Amino acid sequence: MSAEPEPTDLPLADDPIQSEPLPPEEEESPPAQPAPEPAQPGEEQPLPPAPEPPPAPDLPTNPLVFEPATFYAIENVCLTQDMGGGQPCPHLNKVYTEPLVYSNAGQPVIQCWPCGKRRVFLSATKLDPQPELS
Repeated sequence: MSAEPEPTDLPLADDPIQSEPLPPEEEESPPAQPAPEPAQPGEEQPLPPAPEPPPAPDLPTNPLVFEPATFYAIENVCLTQDMGGGQPCPHLNKVYTEPLVYSNAGQPVIQCWPCGKRRVFLSATKLDPQPELS
């Protein structure tokens, strides 16, 4: 190894390309926001406000009637406005369609997973043809 520095392809200080002034930046970066202080033990951080739920869907005027031992596609909604602590279910007023629901003895049940409450049925369509059970 020699003690001499190896040549590089970097421009030199007196290179005309390098001596031209750089163009100013078009956008200035916004000032940095201070990081939130970490919570102290035993101190609770306030929860951010929950997003506004969609408007409630129209509920059926007549109860839905299901045939026993039959498969349906069921449109349903969760109406749980308070899961505790004033927090609504994250699925409040959101309409979902379950494409394959077995009616059991004519009384199908769909349970909302975050709040654990039964979902309200808006409509049901009997599947034709019915899926075959093995």
